[in-house]
Amino acid sequence: MNNLLNILVADDHVMIRNGIHSMLNDQTEITVRIDEAENGAQVLDTISRMNYDILILDVKMPRTNGLTVIKVLKSRKCCTPVIALCSKDEKEFIRQAIRGGVRGVILKSSGTEELVKAIKTVSDGGIYYSNEIAQMMLSSKNTRKSTQKLESVTRREWQILEMLSNEYSTTEIAVKLGISKRTVEGHRNNLKEKLNAKTTIGLVKYAIESGCFEKM
Repeated sequence: MNNLLNILVADDHVMIRNGIHSMLNDQTEITVRIDEAENGAQVLDTISRMNYDILILDVKMPRTNGLTVIKVLKSRKCCTPVIALCSKDEKEFIRQAIRGGVRGVILKSSGTEELVKAIKTVSDGGIYYSNEIAQMMLSSKNTRKSTQKLESVTRREWQILEMLSNEYSTTEIAVKLGISKRTVEGHRNNLKEKLNAKTTIGLVKYAIESGCFEKM
């Protein structure tokens, strides 16, 4: 992770932008320089002129919403990783953001600890979904598994499940997350037990059928 992280915060509500700015300036784990944008059009203009380490993006904004921004950045082959900001009632926006390739999803109600954790994880090349997001998505009407089983899945296991559904190999997952291949295998075996899947294909099928971690 870089010593100084250049971050663009995009949200149409000034209170949200100010809140994120304040949280990041008050913590000591990471050093940041923050720019702001109030709509999607500003994001696309700003990010075309400056390089950022992270884009924290509200998925629902006026004048080119966040989902459109994600698509445009992908078409431009922009390498800036995106952390999507969502509300609990925006399930479809969350699904589309994940399909669009965002590297993280957190709720707007998240505190400083989770925000910093998401930034650090994504900046280091990892994928971050808050537990609330993962459980909410996999508890959709298409999910046939019990809530008790879903709640037993750890954040790291959610990350690995998402990466498996996007055809990452064990070696690639280990490199991306900075862990050993043996650790990846251990998490995968735990997932099989918790989700009653006999094979990796079964895990991937579960991830796709759940409506959350669909292939990009």
